[in-house]
Amino acid sequence: MIYGEPVPLRGDDRRIYAPWSYERLASAAILPIVASEVEALSGAFPVVWAQEADALTLCILRSFRQDGLGLLPIPNRLEVLPLLALAYPVRLDAASASLCLDDVVAENPTDGGAPLFEASGTPSAGLEMKVSALSRYRANLAFTQSLTEALQERDLLEPWQIPTKDIENPWQRPFLIWSRTRDANAQLPHIVSE
Repeated sequence: MIYGEPVPLRGDDRRIYAPWSYERLASAAILPIVASEVEALSGAFPVVWAQEADALTLCILRSFRQDGLGLLPIPNRLEVLPLLALAYPVRLDAASASLCLDDVVAENPTDGGAPLFEASGTPSAGLEMKVSALSRYRANLAFTQSLTEALQERDLLEPWQIPTKDIENPWQRPFLIWSRTRDANAQLPHIVSE
């Protein structure tokens, strides 16, 4: 949803910046999250499942418009930044499952950034922070997928009509929300986070 092409993570002179320095991320209307983030993020953003084909992805919705206009502002506090935003532009290459960078330039840097690696060749504190955020996201992804499947199997997710007045059907994908009214007696299985 937010990534372009991966480039290798290597010890060169590239720098990494604060998340909103990258236009691709700053203008993203939908950002994937995991279950461990819901409590912290739900006070600032609608939490929904975005559906593409047969897959459901837990997300925050930053705009009710697909064109990205009217983005909900993200508070400049680390505890309300999605883990993938904290990690950006560090990512996993889907093909090789190795760490890499999104091939992106910081269009709006707010500071001088941080090097990827120190002169000694060790990862910088900035890179370690981004890798840690990505690791926390990945560690909770299987639990999030299990929870999503359990809700779906029990028919506890229902379509959510995005409240738009000025445009008709702005999204190409439907969104679902957790319905507490569908079956109040439905029991979720005990799902243990790894």
